[in-house]
Amino acid sequence: MRPVVIKITMLREAIKVSRNAINVSRARCRVGEGGMFMFAFAEIFKWRQGLDQPLSSARYFYRIVIGSMFVGILMDFANINPVKALFWTAVINGLLAPFLLVGILIAASDHKIMNGQPSSMLSRAVVALATLVMFGAAIGMFVF
Repeated sequence: MRPVVIKITMLREAIKVSRNAINVSRARCRVGEGGMFMFAFAEIFKWRQGLDQPLSSARYFYRIVIGSMFVGILMDFANINPVKALFWTAVINGLLAPFLLVGILIAASDHKIMNGQPSSMLSRAVVALATLVMFGAAIGMFVF
């Protein structure tokens, strides 16, 4: 019985912390760095966004906010170490970033996508160099 009471107390405290985080975020009109994907989703799907919007006008945005908090609470109950989760998320992002840069490089070089104004050779060279360095770092992580 005691562990259940402790979990319920922890849940109650997590909800309080989440509510305080939302209130702080509302003042800044943004969520912390980890929650920026909510704004990206809203931009992609052309949803109303922002914690300054009422729930009735930004339903989908708030669904993502609530879902994110729910996932965080589930991670706590599953005893997932949040620092390790952040570390592995950063590793996965680092492994995927070079592929994203290749896509950006292709799009920036295409005259049609860029409406006849592709990126300069210098900027494409810098992106290509960064991509090669990131691929090298990703390969080095597994080799060394």
